[in-house]
Amino acid sequence: MPKSLECLVNLKICDCKQLVDSVPSSPKISELRLINCGELEFNYCSPSLKFLEIRGCCLGGSSVHLIGSALSECGTNIKVLKIEDCPTVQIPLAGHYNFLVKLVISGGCDSLTTFPLKLFPNLDTLDVYKCINFEMISQENEHLKLTSLLIEECPKFASFPNGGLSAPRLQQFYLSKLEELKSLPECMHILLPSLYKLSINDCPQLVSFSARGLPSSIKSLLLIKCSNLLINSLKWAFPANTSLCYMYIQETDVESFPNQGLIPLSLTTLNITGCQNLKQLDYKGLDHLPSLSSLTLKNCPNIKRLPKEGLPRSISTLQISGNCPFLLERCKKPYGKDCERIAHIQCIMIDDPERDQQS
Repeated sequence: MPKSLECLVNLKICDCKQLVDSVPSSPKISELRLINCGELEFNYCSPSLKFLEIRGCCLGGSSVHLIGSALSECGTNIKVLKIEDCPTVQIPLAGHYNFLVKLVISGGCDSLTTFPLKLFPNLDTLDVYKCINFEMISQENEHLKLTSLLIEECPKFASFPNGGLSAPRLQQFYLSKLEELKSLPECMHILLPSLYKLSINDCPQLVSFSARGLPSSIKSLLLIKCSNLLINSLKWAFPANTSLCYMYIQETDVESFPNQGLIPLSLTTLNITGCQNLKQLDYKGLDHLPSLSSLTLKNCPNIKRLPKEGLPRSISTLQISGNCPFLLERCKKPYGKDCERIAHIQCIMIDDPERDQQS
């Protein structure tokens, strides 16, 4: 390598379709990005390398065994690995990858069917997107480092470890667009004691939460296109001592919400977005939430009016925006028909898209 590059710390090679040689090495490179390159041989080896991103590359030769052959032997200081749109890259399921702290796989690793957590004992963050053959996570022992887990658009993903996912430090858990997933991990209330954010988006076969409910530690719950969960299972999902304070509901097929007793008393913020069939807010359900202070309604075109009783006195912030034509008109000062019903609310934000366009 030329002396001028010996002090190179960050290296990005982009759109080199004809590049077939090895990656240039430097003893000081800590971040390496290979983006939209050709059949690049990956045999880079440096103890200083801590971040590696490979995106849209057709790796040649033994480089398809990216972690096993290239990293575990000489790149033991790598902390973050991102693989995107590289279907031929494989993660050999042998050995232990103690060096990795964050692993992101997006649209690559077509050979991956099972992810064994035991091989990644220091993994803090695992994000798996669009892995077409990914089916399950396996586990033998408690994983003591994992704090964030995301699985999205993996059409064959169907199961978590038998007996549940044991990750006592897991804090954030995201599941999105998983066509085959039928159940959440077992014993979440015991095995995930640190979980504070759970997001579930468009998992059509998921109809109930864990048999014993969710951990009491959960503070934030997001449910998108989850009508079955909301209607059939939410009421029994939380223990009496739950910490839930934020709930986000989107594109859920209900006509009235929330029914009395459906949501824990601890809730302080409720956001209802894109519920096309929602026709009314249930006053008794809202009034049953003594801590509810913030309510957001967005893109709910069929709510024609607020409850005749108004909104509970506990609510101090109300936001109405997007496609809510009836509510926007009725809550518009000074002559809106629902203005008196919300006069006690300290902060009212009315976002009328038609008015914004005119201005």
